[in-house]
Amino acid sequence: MVLHVSHPNNVRVYHVSGRDQASLPEWLVNKHKKSLKKDAEWRQRIELIQDFKFPEASNRIKMTPNLQHVVATGVYKPQVKVFDTQDLSLKFERHFTSENVEFEVLSDDWTKMVFLQNDRSIEFHAQGGCHYKTRIPAFGRDMKYHKETADLYVVGRSNEAFRLNLDVGQFMNPFETNLPSINAVDINELHSLVMLGGENGFVEFWDPRVRKSIYSLDLNLNVRDQVEVSSLKFLNDGLSLAMGTSKGHALLFDLRQSTPFQQKKHQYELPIINISHHASSDVMITSDKKVCKLWNKNTAEPFTSIEPPNDINDVFVIPDTGMIMMASESIEMQTFYVPSLGPAPSWASFLDNLTEELEEKPSQAVYDDYKFVTLKDLKSLNLEHLIGTKAIKAYMHGYFIDHRLYEKVKAIVNPFAYDEYVKQKKEEKVKSRISINKKLPKINRTLAQKLEEDKNSEILNDSRFADIFANEDFEIDEESNEYKLLHPVRSKKSIVEHFDDVSSDEDFEKSKKVQSAPTKSIKMYEIKAGESLQSLYKNKNNRKTFEERLAMGEEDLNNSSTKVEGNVQATFTSSGRGRGGRHLPHKRTQQRGVRELRLPKSSTKWKK
Repeated sequence: MVLHVSHPNNVRVYHVSGRDQASLPEWLVNKHKKSLKKDAEWRQRIELIQDFKFPEASNRIKMTPNLQHVVATGVYKPQVKVFDTQDLSLKFERHFTSENVEFEVLSDDWTKMVFLQNDRSIEFHAQGGCHYKTRIPAFGRDMKYHKETADLYVVGRSNEAFRLNLDVGQFMNPFETNLPSINAVDINELHSLVMLGGENGFVEFWDPRVRKSIYSLDLNLNVRDQVEVSSLKFLNDGLSLAMGTSKGHALLFDLRQSTPFQQKKHQYELPIINISHHASSDVMITSDKKVCKLWNKNTAEPFTSIEPPNDINDVFVIPDTGMIMMASESIEMQTFYVPSLGPAPSWASFLDNLTEELEEKPSQAVYDDYKFVTLKDLKSLNLEHLIGTKAIKAYMHGYFIDHRLYEKVKAIVNPFAYDEYVKQKKEEKVKSRISINKKLPKINRTLAQKLEEDKNSEILNDSRFADIFANEDFEIDEESNEYKLLHPVRSKKSIVEHFDDVSSDEDFEKSKKVQSAPTKSIKMYEIKAGESLQSLYKNKNNRKTFEERLAMGEEDLNNSSTKVEGNVQATFTSSGRGRGGRHLPHKRTQQRGVRELRLPKSSTKWKK
């Protein structure tokens, strides 16, 4: 025999019964009995309770207060089944005329039960069968039995909470609330406070002694969203209570405070259908249709999670044990065992020994075919409408999506993403072939790069020159006058780098054919795209001090004018002559000749 086990959050969760792989219809089992004998999984399956299933699906599941019988309802046809835990088999079954919505066990055993049906009827069952049947004015959604007053509270598609007193046998005056309709109801067993949750996100608290509402709580303010109340639960301490919303919020409140002291949200954003509290381990168990989450009450840290293959309809946790039963949209009802949560129940104590002996080899889930994305990624791909479907699986703070679907949607949203990815990979491959990127020092980075390119240089590896690249006192200032005197060619290179060399293709072909003597040729340059002649000497002005540049700006501002919009316009008039040009005619008239110097006459003959 084999027990299927999973390890969410490193906590062992054993799937005792209810796996679809081993669930076959009765007619198919009888037809293929010979082939099933060869099926190892079928032969080694475990049936905790015999015939623990329904023809199509199960709706609700609970245990009697004495924990001796399991009561469950399902379809089709609508029926109720009672299982005996001592014999681990079916005790009896009864059929209804309509589908069950909710039921309550009125006695310690199965002999007294009440069923709320989807046709506005309420059926009371005794040991011999259906004892009495009545109807309510509106369709019911939930009900709860108050033992102290023998009142049965039924809520539904109405603003009234109907009260049926089982001692007197008649309807009492209902509680008229301010809620448009009521989805859930719960009663505190210690002080009999009645809690009603409505469609508008409000929760009203009623005192049955005075039959008045004493407080109203708005959950929309706490979750900052428009939600409905889907489930309610009073904890055993009498002061704590839990509330579930239609968008996957689970909130824990204290009766003395109006704000929650803990809050948990399910990633599927589906309505919370059930809330339970495991008192011995102080663990909260909240469930929606897809997943059942177990988390710490005080810290809200996740303990583990259970995700069955089918949708969940109801969850029941056996008190002070680690066994969890689920009613789901499958033929067999699901049964899980969590040893870390508690021991197995007394009627299934053999599970404690089987968990170690019959455990299958642990196999980690492989997510190679899935892509992990966050909610932000889904919104960017316009896939948030798939949340809750089989295409997307919620996991931790994000979701798993099929990798093929992700690539198709990404290609539609950004069709050039693949080409950019290929181009980037090619560039990285070429760079890795050319050189190996090394981390250069912060000081004298240019010098270190030149020395690294020089293969014969060993200065970088020599410890004697280590301070050149570590001490700021040895840093080379390329803007200093001393450096410019030692490197005069740098200013020329800084101008040439703004131009591209232009050569003629015809001259290049001729030079290959005709090999003439080397002559000094004139090189032609064209300015690069995006450059301007004014930017060539921009660095020259940047080297000047702030005082010099400020003085230059003041001269320009003297001829500037400010417009209404705030722009500044500077104008000037160019002249062809300098300042001394106006004195040239006067100087020409005053120019002296050679004769005025009265030089001695020179003779052309040589004296002997």
